[in-house]
This record gives sequence, structure tokens and C-alpha cells, in this order.
Amino acid sequence: MEEGSAPAREKRTAEADLELPRAGTAHFTLTYQVPDASWSPLYDLRLETEGQKPSLNLAFNAGVRQNTGEDWKNVSLVLSTARPTEGTQVPDPTDWWLDYFVRQAKAMKRKVADIAVNAYFGAGKTNTFTTADGNKDIDEEEKPILPQAAPAEVETAKTVSSEYAMSFSIPSRKDIPSDGSDHRVGVAQNSHPVKLTLVTVPRLSQAAYLEAKVTYGGEQNLLAGEAQLFRDGDFVGTTDLEAKAPGETFDLGFGQDDQIHVERKAMKDEEGDGKGIFDINKGEHRYRWVTTIANYHVGQREIEVREQLPRSRQQNIEVTAGELKPKPALENPDKPGLLTWNLVLGPKEKTKVDFAYNVQYPGGVQVSGLE
Repeated sequence: MEEGSAPAREKRTAEADLELPRAGTAHFTLTYQVPDASWSPLYDLRLETEGQKPSLNLAFNAGVRQNTGEDWKNVSLVLSTARPTEGTQVPDPTDWWLDYFVRQAKAMKRKVADIAVNAYFGAGKTNTFTTADGNKDIDEEEKPILPQAAPAEVETAKTVSSEYAMSFSIPSRKDIPSDGSDHRVGVAQNSHPVKLTLVTVPRLSQAAYLEAKVTYGGEQNLLAGEAQLFRDGDFVGTTDLEAKAPGETFDLGFGQDDQIHVERKAMKDEEGDGKGIFDINKGEHRYRWVTTIANYHVGQREIEVREQLPRSRQQNIEVTAGELKPKPALENPDKPGLLTWNLVLGPKEKTKVDFAYNVQYPGGVQVSGLE
């Protein structure tokens, strides 16, 4: 074949031996597998904050792509979460050997190269789908998908659940050309109640973030995938949505609230030092911070302030809380050292949070992680 010429079209032949009880007409359905096709979940998450009951509209889409050399015309798609290329057998843990460093280093170089290639092509994220009219069961590793700001036309697919996999039958027929590009199809769209909270973490960011606690009530399992975030119609960014089951609750951030101002300042010691009181001979640091929060909304807002006490990996490095004003909420046992204040601010109202702590350790040593 000359350079630059089109590749020869691949041909396939199917043969079957039939034994019929009598003469007549027979109809057949041919099912076969081909490579170079895959799908991956894509989400549009649209938060509506206006009104007394905020809600989240969740559009579950699929990015379908194929490069099989055959354009699919007017096919019915059934998307499946089965992963036939990921292996079915339990790996053998006894295949573990030690060797001299030189040979091991060469093997490691080959392993690193394999990891790099697999990471680029998205190893371990294989999906499968079936085209009922095209009669194809297809599997391939995922490829990266670029975010799309425009909302997809979302349809409600029929969901078929089994013990270990799910299938989504797309109601309308689709054309999927063999060009390797993503073609969006809708799987499901539904609305879910949310609880909105403004959250600030002053030590890391002097801003307030809008966080939505979502209770997912759909019938489909949400697969891990990229999600585009919209707040009251405005595109605010993207995030990676983790896999979720119906009835599960999770948090989503929808960007900063510019009408909430946050300022954190270190209180000076007697000598005018704004970095806290420090005595290297005794091995002691004393810190005190004051955070001012101001609400410039026309209405009342609830704001959660989060401060973290540093944690020690050494027994002789002790961290104790100092002056805390106002009194924080009860500590979450699952998040040791995290202190939270739940504040309610009216329009144009300001308030302050005092946060102090002490760090003690043996004199003459250096401690990493101090502010």
C-alpha cells in the first residue's frame, strides 16, 4: 500500500451450520465483538439557589466514541457497566520474586514505561456497550474527555439492573460515526433536594465557598466521571464526581461567594511580632488568630467557619487549644482537631472568631509544619 493511501477495509465472514426440521425461511441475529469503541459517564450538575427550597438538577449523560472503521447509522444503544477486558480471575500473590538490584532496576524501568502508557490511555476504566441493531458487543479502554459547557439533550433511558452490573437502554436511535470523537447521549435527568451551606477555611483561603449537601434519589447508580457545575445558570467549573448509589448523600462545592468577606489576622505579641510568641529555649509557640466575617447580601446567611488544630506525629510535641471565641461546635470524632463555628449573619453584619493554640516540644529542636 502506497504512503498516504487509505487503509484497506476489513472484511469479516460468519459461518454457521444449521439443521432445520422443515423447509422455510429462517431469520438470524448476528452478535460480534470489535475493539476501538467505548463510553464514559458525563454529568451536568445545575444548582438552583433561588426560592425557599434549593435544588440540584442532575443530567447523567454518556460520551460514546468509536473508531472501528464502520459508521453506525440509526442504531439503538444499550450502554453497559460490565468490564470484560479487566480480567475475571483472582490474581496470584505467590508470583513475587527478589533479585539483584541491576536486573530489578531494568525490570522497574519497563514497569514504569507500562504505567505511563496505561495511564495515558486510562487503564482500569473500561466500559462496554451494545448496539442492538448493529449487533455489537464492544469494549475498550476509556480515553480522556474534554469538558463541554453546553448542556446535552437529555433523555430518560430504561435502566436494567443485575446483581453486579447495570445497562442503560437509550430510547432514540443514534448515529455514531467512526471518527473517535465523543457523541453525547442522555441517560437520565432528575432533580434532588439540597442543603446549602457557606463554608470558609480561613487558614487556607480567605473566602467563603458555597457547599451543597446532596441526597441522591435517582434509580441509577452514578458512575465515577467528570461533572460540569452550574450555579443559577452560570458555569462555575468542573469536578470529578465519585461513584454514588441511590440514597447516598455527598457534598459538592459550587465556587466562591463574593458577597461574603473573610479576613484572618495574626494577633501581635508584646513586642509587635505578628507571628506569635516564640521561645526556642523552651520549645514553645503560642498562636492567636482573629477572623472577621462580613455578610454583604441583602438577606441573612448561615456561615460555617472551619479551623484545624495541627496534629503531631511525635509524643513529645504537644498541641493544646487556647482561647476560642465564641465557643465552637462539638468536635467531630472522625476529624480530630477540626473546630467549627456555625454563625448566622444578617445583612451588612460582621462578626469575629478568635482561634488560639499552643505548641510545646523539647528545646533546641526544629519542628516542621508550624505556621
